[in-house]
Amino acid sequence: MIFNFRAVWYAVIVWIFSFFASGVVIAPWFYVVMPLLVLMFTVHYFDGGNIKKSTSDELVHYGLGVAIFWFLFAALFSFIEIVGFYYFDLAFYFSDFKNIYLFPLLLLVPVLYAIVLSNKKPKKCSKKLKKRHWLFGATFRF
Repeated sequence: MIFNFRAVWYAVIVWIFSFFASGVVIAPWFYVVMPLLVLMFTVHYFDGGNIKKSTSDELVHYGLGVAIFWFLFAALFSFIEIVGFYYFDLAFYFSDFKNIYLFPLLLLVPVLYAIVLSNKKPKKCSKKLKKRHWLFGATFRF
């Protein structure tokens, strides 16, 4: 994976939204909201750019690279959060499972989505049946 600004931007957005979701969403619903949030950003990330035009091996390689990069970026930001004035205590930070739950999601969701995307056979569809979503820019077939 070549380092680009888009990967950094999505890593920052995923971490910020996970930080706000952990503070706003109550505990039982957080474990449903967080995977959906990471999946939404992963789908939007893989939908843009030249990623879909790659071969299946390149897609899996790209998914692994994105997963590792997002994981390291979230780990760096979480470390900065621990060192900062918010927690300043490792035992208190790791006592809340919501702080740790993001890391396996960031490792698994992009890789699994890249594997599913690489095994997907493209459908032939006329251009008039394709519609773009107004918020995420994803292409949906009706």
